[in-house]
Amino acid sequence: MALLELNTQRAMRVFYILLAGAVLALTIGSAFGCSTHQAGTGPRKGAMSAASHPADLKKIGELYEAAKHGDIAEAQAILAGGVAIDSDPLDGNTPMMAACRAGKVEMVKFLIRRGANVNWENVWGETPLGCAAEADSVELIRLLVASGARIEGKKGGRSPLVMAVDRKTLNALKALVAAHANPNAKDDGADKTPALLLAVIRNSLPCVEILVRAGAKSSLADVHGETPLALAKKKHEWLIAKALQSAGATR
Repeated sequence: MALLELNTQRAMRVFYILLAGAVLALTIGSAFGCSTHQAGTGPRKGAMSAASHPADLKKIGELYEAAKHGDIAEAQAILAGGVAIDSDPLDGNTPMMAACRAGKVEMVKFLIRRGANVNWENVWGETPLGCAAEADSVELIRLLVASGARIEGKKGGRSPLVMAVDRKTLNALKALVAAHANPNAKDDGADKTPALLLAVIRNSLPCVEILVRAGAKSSLADVHGETPLALAKKKHEWLIAKALQSAGATR
């Protein structure tokens, strides 16, 4: 049940991203664009409307691409034209988040110096730190934390640690644990899947071992009562089950 629900949520996220991309492509003929809203809020400061400001929207897209490719000179030129540093493309991902996902350390340093928000959240509550976790960049994680990034994110947002487990980015997971991220963090989906259970869903023994050493509670279940050990046995993941039992799991 946990695996089915989680996969359904991921499929819906992909659907909305593709739908949003299609809308923007019709607006500016580009492969991506900008969003004017974050989940549960009104328009962001500095965000543009695709319908009323297509020229500005194009510039925002160019800044996003420059950030993603680490082109600092291009980003400087675009910012000099008045584009807001935290302008957000269609799903709320800012240039900072694009640079983090691409692992562009020097670009992230540049954006931080220019005042980019290290705690910005996209429509799913993901932050630049979570994007760095997806990229498996220890250097970016340390840089963002030193620059004031929240380890856990806001209530209701996606935990960077959960994102690392979801992508099985082990270096990032270790770095987040070292920065005192909560090993018992839960996914923000309907199942409220604990990180340790998610590691089992992803069939990742290394993630399980890292979380167990960090103090993850093997008894934590999702909203359906599914525990990591029960799921490991159900999936015949005997090495994972053994690791959980060695850590004290009994059910």
